[in-house]
Amino acid sequence: MLSPGGRVHEPSPQENPLTERVLGAFSDYFSVTAFEMAQQVKWSTDGIEISEHALNGALAESRKDVQAILNRRGCSASGGKLTGIITFRVSRWCPIQLSNDLIENPLALKLNGLVPFALCLKYIFTIDIARLPQSITQEFHYNLLRRHTNQETLGLAYDMIEYHV
Repeated sequence: MLSPGGRVHEPSPQENPLTERVLGAFSDYFSVTAFEMAQQVKWSTDGIEISEHALNGALAESRKDVQAILNRRGCSASGGKLTGIITFRVSRWCPIQLSNDLIENPLALKLNGLVPFALCLKYIFTIDIARLPQSITQEFHYNLLRRHTNQETLGLAYDMIEYHV
């Protein structure tokens, strides 16, 4: 599991891997990832703000969801399940706020789904989103934001990506 500095910590089976330290690192990396993605498509980062309230709320809910899985199953959750939970919660809280000049940009509107997806791939599975076929990225994002999906289904998708990439 991600820890500050990119080191991996393997939790005991019932220990919640989403510690305050891990969630703090995720929060820091989230902002960096959002701004990097904006710069890759030549947007000014002045048009993007991160709502700490929304991001922290999503991460707090993620921690509770992981704890519920651990309590219910009595064993550890896969990396896919953890990332599915985080991606689902963060995308629903929409912590990325856009300025008026970006609000009508269809690609900018996808950031609340693409950033947690790219971040989880990079820091939990060490997979660069650029390594995935564009069709996989588009399908994942479409299902995340436009279809009825849940964190468990997203977790399975992450597990399959990890297995095949």
